[in-house]
Amino acid sequence: MLTPEILEARKKGLGGSDIAVILGLSPWKTPTELYLEKRGELEPEDISDKEIIHFGHVLEDVVAQEYARRNDVKVERRNKMITHPDHEFMLANIDRKVVGEKKGLECKTADRFTMHKWGEQGSEDIPDYYRTQVEWYMQVTGYPEWDLAVLIGGNTYRDYHIEADKELQEVIYEHAAKFWDRVKRGIAPDFDFDHPGTLDLIKKMYPGTNGETIQLPNELVHWAEVKQEAERIVKEYGTVVDVCKGRILAAIGEAACGTLPDAGVQFKRSLVKATEFTVKKDAYMVMRQSKYTPK
Repeated sequence: MLTPEILEARKKGLGGSDIAVILGLSPWKTPTELYLEKRGELEPEDISDKEIIHFGHVLEDVVAQEYARRNDVKVERRNKMITHPDHEFMLANIDRKVVGEKKGLECKTADRFTMHKWGEQGSEDIPDYYRTQVEWYMQVTGYPEWDLAVLIGGNTYRDYHIEADKELQEVIYEHAAKFWDRVKRGIAPDFDFDHPGTLDLIKKMYPGTNGETIQLPNELVHWAEVKQEAERIVKEYGTVVDVCKGRILAAIGEAACGTLPDAGVQFKRSLVKATEFTVKKDAYMVMRQSKYTPK
């Protein structure tokens, strides 16, 4: 669990979870958002009440204990921010240290739908955004190796062993140092418009209006036309989807399930009963498509 002291210290440098953001590997945050947070121009989103974060904290000790049991070692907490001896902006808040060894442990929980991102037990095949995190921790602490233990889907445990990659660490340091220099000098990174979080970030940056009317640069003509065409295609194919659903539902009629063996799919109808909570109590039929396997 991150203490208020650790959260405050994070503003004075870059921690392990920041590195994937800087390298453009994070699916959750953009470099521009991180820059604004470090500058104090944007308040970091409070995600402490999200269930995935809550249970990640709750299960951290469970994962650490299971790692210790399976590997016949002892681990200890380090509830203190670690700073690189030569570079004050290089910070590390590690989950555990392996007692008696120059090795740390990172504890994770993951959704079962991300199973494909995790390699075999004992390998070093972990998601890139975690690999860069542990490489950063090894740089800050000077440790030559690090382990990462993960609980996937609540019932699949794996642990991974990562040895320091000096070439990768040099690349990470170079990008991190340049990013931190931009933070200090107030030079914001360009928006990554391809990132799924950029639109929400821009909305947070400009929540209101000053009432002015401005002329936009001509380079935006292209994007305005692309937007219009994309909206037209979405509307057109949205109608096509409804037509397809209508044909299939009409063919199914009152049956519970309709199969299309040649297409390898089936369609199931089921009754959904909505309880009266934030919406009016109701009941309605839904149809779901799934893979069809002949028996």
